[in-house]
Order: sequence, then structure tokens, then C-alpha cells
Amino acid sequence: MLTSWREAQSFQTYLGITSADRILAVLPFSFDAGMNQLMTAFQQGGTIVLINFVFAREVVQMLLKERITRPCRSTHAWSFTRAAPFHAAKAAVA
Repeated sequence: MLTSWREAQSFQTYLGITSADRILAVLPFSFDAGMNQLMTAFQQGGTIVLINFVFAREVVQMLLKERITRPCRSTHAWSFTRAAPFHAAKAAVA
């Protein structure tokens, strides 16, 4: 799917993303929501944190380590994190 700059603006308006936000890029950029995250971060001057992960706990650890303010809100992206114990990830980062 081709994502336009206008779609990224809509995404930013809907989520209220600002230059202070740190976005975790869990989704591939070939997916429209993933590309919207990237373009919105550029558009607003925010930070996008890239992650290449195998296990769900790595995503949870990165959320904490990088102080992510805007994790992906895709249902698919979070379906795998149910298996990752949050308290274990928090202890690993501390």
C-alpha cells in the first residue's frame, strides 16, 4: 500500500504525536501503519526507534529501555506480547 504524506498528517492528528514523542517501529515499513509511523516521526520531528526482534520480551524491554512514549497500537503487533512477562522485562532493563 502506498502511504502519502497526507495520510501521515491524518495519523499525527488522530494520535496527537509531537516532537517530544519516541515511537517504537515494531511494524515493517512495507505495512501502511509502519510507514505512517516513520513518516509521522519525520514530519513532527519526533524520534523513531528501530527494533529487529525475535521474542516478544525484546519489544517490552525496548519500550522500557528507550522510554517509548508511542508504541504501535496495532492489534497484530501486540498479540504476541501477551506471552512476555512485563515484570521480567522491567527487571532486565533496571
